[in-house]
Amino acid sequence: MRIFVVGGAGYIGSVCAELLLDEGHDVAIFDNLTEGHGRAVDSRANFIQGALATVNKSRARCPMRAPKP
Repeated sequence: MRIFVVGGAGYIGSVCAELLLDEGHDVAIFDNLTEGHGRAVDSRANFIQGALATVNKSRARCPMRAPKP
């Protein structure tokens, strides 16, 4: 399954992402790193640095975005 984790560089988000990756899921992590830490992001995940305020700009870069028909 493809899963998008917002806040995945924080403690709870990074633990959840790691567990999902261990289960074989395709995980993308979105975080602005103001509270989280880049070193907490699992290297198996796709990392997108950004803020929810700029989600429209970030959406175009999301590796899990479905192609338009």
